[in-house]
Amino acid sequence: YISVTGVQTCALPIWQREPPPVGSSPGTGGAILPGVRNGTRQDRRNADLLMGKYPRKMKTSKSTYLDIRGLRYHVRSWGREGAPKIFMLHGWMDASASFQFFADALKGDWEIIAPDLRGYGQTQWQGSDTYWFFDYVLDLDLILDHFQPEAPVNLVAHSFGGNIAAIYAGSMPQRVARFVNIDAFGPRSEGVKPA
Repeated sequence: YISVTGVQTCALPIWQREPPPVGSSPGTGGAILPGVRNGTRQDRRNADLLMGKYPRKMKTSKSTYLDIRGLRYHVRSWGREGAPKIFMLHGWMDASASFQFFADALKGDWEIIAPDLRGYGQTQWQGSDTYWFFDYVLDLDLILDHFQPEAPVNLVAHSFGGNIAAIYAGSMPQRVARFVNIDAFGPRSEGVKPA
């Protein structure tokens, strides 16, 4: 069992799964929680309270489609339009929907905007077998220009998306107010001056 923020999944078909141990709670990956003794209804309720209310209500996302350099780009967004924006780029083998858990957990009034990068998710493939980082960087610039044309952006990116965002932030620093790079390459720390 794999548990990510209260959602329990399993790679095996349901008929091959073993039931979670007595006293475990949905969303715990089968772990026995403190205060849970023998799997009674009250114990399960206590476990659910420790883990947060299960199941959690997922925030609804909105899909927008843009024409970016001849490709039909899918952009997913959560939150109130007009709120401060956070732009998020997914990693390799991911898509914008990967940020659903982040959107559900984020506190405060934010609008999250996450594109499916070219060739990923619901965004069109480019029709060739060659994808270049510079294509992704230019696509990002055009997406940012569409949603926030004048002000610098808050940019959070993971893995492959982090590398794209790092190239963008380095080449267009005036367009980036804040940059969070999650699990991606970055500059060496020696000889780099703080911003």
